[in-house]
Amino acid sequence: MPEIAVNSVQYMLHKYRLLAYVLFVVSILFAVLPPGLSWTFDLSREMTEGSLVRKLQWSSLFGLAGFLLWKVRFIYFKRYFWGNAFVALLMLFSAASVFWSPFPVMVIRQMIQFVGVFMIGIAVAIYLGNDIHKLISICLDVLTVVLFCSIVAVFVAPTVAIETAVGIEGSWRGILEQKNTLGISCGVSLLLWIYVQTNTPRHWLYACFVLAIILICLVNSRSSSSLFFGVFSVFVYLLLYRERLRAPQFLVRGLLFVMVSLLVMLLMFFFVNNHFPSGGDILGPFSAIFGKSSDLTGRGDIWIYMWQSIADHWWLGAGYASFWMGLGGPSQFIVDALKWGVPNAHNGYLEVMNELGLIGFGLYWLMLIFHVKNLLLVFYIDRRQFAFHLAVFLIYVISNFSESTALRVTSFLQLIMIFSMMLVQYVALRVGVKTMPSSAGVKA
Repeated sequence: MPEIAVNSVQYMLHKYRLLAYVLFVVSILFAVLPPGLSWTFDLSREMTEGSLVRKLQWSSLFGLAGFLLWKVRFIYFKRYFWGNAFVALLMLFSAASVFWSPFPVMVIRQMIQFVGVFMIGIAVAIYLGNDIHKLISICLDVLTVVLFCSIVAVFVAPTVAIETAVGIEGSWRGILEQKNTLGISCGVSLLLWIYVQTNTPRHWLYACFVLAIILICLVNSRSSSSLFFGVFSVFVYLLLYRERLRAPQFLVRGLLFVMVSLLVMLLMFFFVNNHFPSGGDILGPFSAIFGKSSDLTGRGDIWIYMWQSIADHWWLGAGYASFWMGLGGPSQFIVDALKWGVPNAHNGYLEVMNELGLIGFGLYWLMLIFHVKNLLLVFYIDRRQFAFHLAVFLIYVISNFSESTALRVTSFLQLIMIFSMMLVQYVALRVGVKTMPSSAGVKA
């Protein structure tokens, strides 16, 4: 890139830096707070399809992201977009489902969100990629305010902040949509907190205050999966953030060890019990610790019917975001069978397979695998970033076994994952393109 063009882009990166921070903060708030900023928690068809307020929220952010990208002449936009080619292929296949989806308008609406959220991620990476430490600190501060307000809401407006549905009554949801959203926010906040304290530690009194808020909300949300992935991600980060090892081969060896160990345990179980373990055999002991049934509070029942739906369209799926359409929609048979208003599959992988079939499911996993490949490059450049982004990846992968956040691009955890993917690609691009402008205004 010519020197003049580089200087011009650097000027724009500096001039609109604050606007990029606003984009980041507001997108986090919109993702973590209830859709349309409605605290009625109405799971009607209107809420499923998206309210007018919600459309205005996200369309304004998409416009702001487009403006920021335009001001830097869409610098390296194609490189970001194709930095993980399977993101683009997954987008194309998801868009193509408009031809076989019974609700093509829903596919179009979700594709606008899909592309728009990735534009937000790219804009934040281009403008603020050098400020990963500050971004994480700001994200922690934003979530701390949300969690603190949730604690206040429990005492001020308990009818809104505490769940009343049978089976989860008494669990906190605070000012968020539901208890699991509060739990996920706490799990992510726990990782952010440990990153901040091991990088640029804050005063111990304030740090203890923030940690107390996180733990109070996490425990009272009664989300066992969030507690598990929160603690596990912290353990992974603490294990890897120091440069104790010089090569990532230990990750491959560790994975092989886990796979071989699982295979041995499966064979031992088979020889003792004369059958391979069922979901109840696997989940029973763990869920019993938290006083829950082995099907994770009814999720197993939902999954049985989800497999029935998947069997109807193995290869292409039902269409992106075209299954959970409320009363009279394709998911009605699940609601009728289980006798309660099931809002989603409570499993992101089943959702992807059901909506996009085996082809889309394969592209989705290739996208994640390619992200890990990009992530391994960060291992050699910045060990703290590597440990943090790997922990985010593990939170995302683990949580989707019990929550439907995969490809729900405006959901909090999927948005965090997209930010992580784009920031990892920022590091990879700065290594591969020596003339790439620095988001801090300094040449690479």
